[in-house]
Amino acid sequence: MGREPYNQVVMLASLKHWTLSAAILAFAPASLVAQQYTTLVQKAAISPEPSQVGQSYTVTFEVWYILGGGSESPVPRGYGTVTVSDGSTSCSATLTYPASCTLTGKTSGGKTITISYSGYLVNNSGYLPNHVVLAHVVQGTDPATTTTTIGPINPEPSGLGLPYAIPVTVTSNSGTPTGSVILANDWTGCTVTLSGGSGSCVLSSIAVGPVTITATYGGDVTHRPSSTNRSHTVNVKPTTTSAGFVSAASYKGGANSTGLVTPGGLYSIYGSNLGPSSFAVNGPYDDASGKLPTTLAGVTVTFDGVPAPMFLSSANQLNLQVPFEVAGKSATQVLINFLGIASTPITVPVESEQPAFFTITPLGSDSIAINQGNTLNTADNPARRGSTVTIYGTGVGQLSYPVQTGVSAPIQPPGYTGNYTCTIGALQASSAFAGWTPTAVGLAQFNISIPASAPTGKTPVICTSPAGSNTQQGTLYIQ
Repeated sequence: MGREPYNQVVMLASLKHWTLSAAILAFAPASLVAQQYTTLVQKAAISPEPSQVGQSYTVTFEVWYILGGGSESPVPRGYGTVTVSDGSTSCSATLTYPASCTLTGKTSGGKTITISYSGYLVNNSGYLPNHVVLAHVVQGTDPATTTTTIGPINPEPSGLGLPYAIPVTVTSNSGTPTGSVILANDWTGCTVTLSGGSGSCVLSSIAVGPVTITATYGGDVTHRPSSTNRSHTVNVKPTTTSAGFVSAASYKGGANSTGLVTPGGLYSIYGSNLGPSSFAVNGPYDDASGKLPTTLAGVTVTFDGVPAPMFLSSANQLNLQVPFEVAGKSATQVLINFLGIASTPITVPVESEQPAFFTITPLGSDSIAINQGNTLNTADNPARRGSTVTIYGTGVGQLSYPVQTGVSAPIQPPGYTGNYTCTIGALQASSAFAGWTPTAVGLAQFNISIPASAPTGKTPVICTSPAGSNTQQGTLYIQ
């Protein structure tokens, strides 16, 4: 075809209701339009899936072409036709949006559906042909019903971003279903190819909280589709380090900013995602064991596999008694488990003792001390010189008489004192007793006789074990 005058091109475009670009494509010589575009048959779908023998099913699709630079755009309407075939019957449609045509399954079985775009070329320029293949199932006249079941998810719950396995089973009262099941959560999915009617695949979640897992079985030639769902919980992994383990009394760890623990002592663990968002305190002793519970608000902490009695659980702090079973070890491996999600194992140094006073305010100096008259020692209620006061603390370690983990300490045997020495001001004071407080778990006490010549007013006090371990400096008020 020769070159047409420009006005004729415009006139023909107007008469035929073409766009100007279409008219140029049809009438311009090949030297002016020498471009062939690769096409893609995409967004193809079949509904219903599966279909029944004698039932019509619709195949939808779009045809796009690839521009320079890799971008894509729809092929213009009317530029070519699309033929859909199942191998024995076919239908055709002029390219439009949305484009579709309808087939009817005449026999049951798996079908290969081919969607073919004819292309649209003039003078060797335009849009190239292409095709895509889909699978479709045509069921018999009376396919059997099925039941899809999601089995126990492992682990349950799972941790944020961590994998969990989802088993699925499809059953029927007529034969064993074949085909595949699509499993999905709110973010991603996986496909299970059934073997003997069952299978599994692995997902993970990117957010914390309850997640709905859906399972959709697509059916086969003799079995109908079915679906189900199951709830799954995703939690955050507890996180801490050895440095997060400190005495619940002195808030001190070990040397060089490392943490430490001692047998039977009361300790705090600081970290993140350790427990519930609000504080939970321990309940009563367990009636069956007579021990303090080792699980609190879904939190369990083990030291070399031995669960620790719990006093407090929260997101950033745990308070507990370190089991006496760590005695004699140089280190212990700790696992924190919150609602089924375990921390990375943490190795924490073990010392035989770390005596410390509890104070009225955290990190304060005023020791929690009881005067001889069973009243709290304060600036307004000082102890008399010559009287005995009891300062409460923890960390005295394993003593010469047995004390069980999580159980109220027994009364010390006759003649036991602990052999601690204490200094009040600059004076040495005798300690009538230093050991675990009877009827309490993890609580120690230091019974101190105040010298008759002790200074009055706010007076510093320190106690030292026979092995040379010192408490932090506390305070007594004396008159």
